[in-house]
Amino acid sequence: MAESFLRVRNLKLVFVAMFGICAGMGVIWFVVQIYTLVFLTRVLKMDPQTASLVLTVSLLIGMPFYLVVGRLSDCVGRKPVIVSGCVAALLTIFPIFKGITHFTNPALERAQAVSPVVVVADPDECPFQFNPIGISTFISSCDIAKSALVRRGIPYSNQTAAPGEIARIRVGAATVASYDAKAPDVSERAARFNQSIVSVLRDAQYPSSADPAEINYVMLTLLISLLVIYAATAYSRTAAALVELFPTRIRYTSVSLPYHLGVGWFGGLLPATVVAISNRQHLRRLMVPRGNYRR
Repeated sequence: MAESFLRVRNLKLVFVAMFGICAGMGVIWFVVQIYTLVFLTRVLKMDPQTASLVLTVSLLIGMPFYLVVGRLSDCVGRKPVIVSGCVAALLTIFPIFKGITHFTNPALERAQAVSPVVVVADPDECPFQFNPIGISTFISSCDIAKSALVRRGIPYSNQTAAPGEIARIRVGAATVASYDAKAPDVSERAARFNQSIVSVLRDAQYPSSADPAEINYVMLTLLISLLVIYAATAYSRTAAALVELFPTRIRYTSVSLPYHLGVGWFGGLLPATVVAISNRQHLRRLMVPRGNYRR
């Protein structure tokens, strides 16, 4: 322990392993293997069995690239492969998921373009929502409005409301007022609110499920296969890169900490972290004065 974590040279390598190898690999791998299926089924409303089949085919297409990338790293070195994979993922993952939306549920894409969903709320009612184990309670009108949209997989943007004003959801020209969970008759308010949300989303032609006839299975499979190749770039050379960093006598101790923190915390907490970062960015925008507000 002392040799691994108290000697400066080895400690630097521990941080290289944690942030330079394991954290990037953990995030990319969890995006591909876990979040892609969640995105297809929860956000794009694709049939779970069909989504699993598409993902399985994409994994089969991407599997040989684990060998290809591993062999490439033997030829050109670990660092160029690591850096190029992480940079490629950083630059293209968001466009890829936009493409997945376009080829999976174009009706949802059209509804977002014609009738975008906006949460109008007081920034002070929207706390920092980091809830990795699901036990925190959020009862403000802003939290209730956002939770209702998240449960239905509806993307939204944010707009500033006057201080103390009850949050509301705007879907195109229609508006639905949220409610405070501490107010009286909360069960009746919740029922009316949920009925109104369902009604305005239906009127705005937000689909309840992806239409199989509109899904472009070829392009969808190709895009997910590209994500699998990113996972191969991140994962296939990890074991070799970690083993080569440390002397033999402290290798296992030195690798264990950065690997489990990098993969377990950065990768395993990815869903909760994404929600927290997203809400945090929204809050920063909400707190900008109205004259300087940019969507």
